[in-house]
Amino acid sequence: MIWRYKAIPIDGAPTSRVVRGEQSASTGSEARALLRRAGLRVLEIKPTKNRSARTTPGLASTVRAAVDRHLRERRRLHRSDFFDSLGTMLAAGVTLESALGTLSSGAKSGRASRVLAAELRDSIRSGTTLAEATETCPTWFDSVDTAMIRVGEQQGELTRVLAAIVRRHQRASVIGSRVAAALAYPAVVATVGVGVVVFLSTRVLPDLRGVLAGAGIETPLLTTAVIATGQSLVRFGIPVAFTAIIAVVLLTALLARSERAARVFASMRWPIPVPVRQVGLARLFATTSEMLDVGIPFVEALRGAAHTVRGVLLSPLRACTLAAADQIEQGESIASSLDDDKWFSPEIQRMLMIGESSGELPDILDRLAKRLERRAERTIDAFSRAIEPTVILVLAFFVGLVVMSAILPLIRLQEMI
Repeated sequence: MIWRYKAIPIDGAPTSRVVRGEQSASTGSEARALLRRAGLRVLEIKPTKNRSARTTPGLASTVRAAVDRHLRERRRLHRSDFFDSLGTMLAAGVTLESALGTLSSGAKSGRASRVLAAELRDSIRSGTTLAEATETCPTWFDSVDTAMIRVGEQQGELTRVLAAIVRRHQRASVIGSRVAAALAYPAVVATVGVGVVVFLSTRVLPDLRGVLAGAGIETPLLTTAVIATGQSLVRFGIPVAFTAIIAVVLLTALLARSERAARVFASMRWPIPVPVRQVGLARLFATTSEMLDVGIPFVEALRGAAHTVRGVLLSPLRACTLAAADQIEQGESIASSLDDDKWFSPEIQRMLMIGESSGELPDILDRLAKRLERRAERTIDAFSRAIEPTVILVLAFFVGLVVMSAILPLIRLQEMI
């Protein structure tokens, strides 16, 4: 990919002559790194628009990117196992090609993992690096994986980098599993309850209303209201839910691909739940720390980590982090750049300042990530303990309404008899 940039010399004054040009690189972070090594400080960089890019519909590419991210999230644990097995064999002295060949024929590996290993092995045989090979598998590897593997290959420490990637994916899976477990029971109870309510209001109550009409008895108002509500859910519920899901997916993909859209969305100051903020910050700090540990410069690490923060609610954090990376690249301090009090509390800013001045920033970021993870786990546990009885009480209330709406017609029939 070709990137068009504007830059000034690193050792020049802010008013130095602006240099414009083009740089070939796989990602924007790689292009910035190459320009920095050439003695240039990037002011602006963006991909060039070529004919092939114009032939790809924007909506189609956005949906494809969203599907790739979804598949990566589903395969996180498989990816972790894959890297763990690969790193173990490399540490034992097995060559990269042989290790991938072993994984491609492993009986205990899933079919998708075997196919992936075979594709990577073929790419290695053709002369490409492992980092270049992972770029061709966007449904498995994200930009952070590729950047860390590239640094590991350049430094000759691929085994250590693979171990760091394994820790990264296992760490992210822990919180994700905790959130899923906290929401699973209430979701199942609510789904079953809504199904029962809809069934009674669309199958049983209409029959009772027909019996009342045949006997010349007026249908109770509660029964009529429940029947109308159930029929509305059947008629409009599924289309509305489907439309809402599609809208959220498209909005998430748009905010992930467009920094401008993310910054506009962030400027609206949407209310964001506390555990969402904690999980987002923990992932940002943990990924940045892991990338710094393998030797990736801070600005590139921060940009790479920002792109791992997914979701509509976390898009303001991603936009804020990318803007901070630009400021740091221009010479601002880390603490002063990450100054959005909605995301970065005074405590966090103080810790970042200490880490920057002491040269222990990776360790400070790792500590912050672990602290935020613990806080998120406590918040999620408290939410789980509160939401379960709440869902049951709300469900009991609505089921009680439906039962009452069925009893009232029976009482009127009894009175007539």
